[in-house]
Amino acid sequence: MVAAAPGNRTWECGNEYNNQTLIAGKNGQSFSDFDPKKIVLTREWLRGCIDAVHAGNPANKAVVNYSGFLGYGFMVGLYSGPQPDGGADLHWDISSIHHYNVTGGCMGQITSIKGHNALQIIHDLGPPIWLTEFHDNGCVPLTDANAAQSATGNVAFMTNLLGLRATYDIETIDIYQLYDQGADSALEAGFWTQSHGALKTAFSAPVQAFLAAHGNPAN
Repeated sequence: MVAAAPGNRTWECGNEYNNQTLIAGKNGQSFSDFDPKKIVLTREWLRGCIDAVHAGNPANKAVVNYSGFLGYGFMVGLYSGPQPDGGADLHWDISSIHHYNVTGGCMGQITSIKGHNALQIIHDLGPPIWLTEFHDNGCVPLTDANAAQSATGNVAFMTNLLGLRATYDIETIDIYQLYDQGADSALEAGFWTQSHGALKTAFSAPVQAFLAAHGNPAN
């Protein structure tokens, strides 16, 4: 796949594997919160993916992600160990966070989620940070009627991240998503309705205005 797309220089390896490896009832802040056998299998699968990305072009960048914000023990453990089987640590080029607010109330300061500065913890691993998925869908259900309020929450969150980018080496953020996934209000997070027909201008216009003003890293 990497060889077939030589123009693509960045590859996200896997998707939210912290969720598949987490032990029931744990929150993921410690590497011991994850199933050792599943961690070993996941680590070596990711290693193969990272090796393939670099084999396609040494200039390519491999991304590893986790979701839930407090599940950072997955990333810290894989990157700096010790590994449950004594194997080699896993290193990648870009650390990715998937962060959704579904608990009610606006996101507020991402650096203090339940008293934990996960951005600092992930930053300390070394690679730059990308937020390859985020959405503030906790202020209100993201319906057409509440689109403007949701836009306010997301713009406030992006403004927060803009002020933090230098401190935590945040290179890019990606608001998720273009289209609604379904009738569930928690999945009505798109710029367009599920039918791909109606643009939610009350939501999209403020977000697009922010991106137009700040989309260039120099801004």
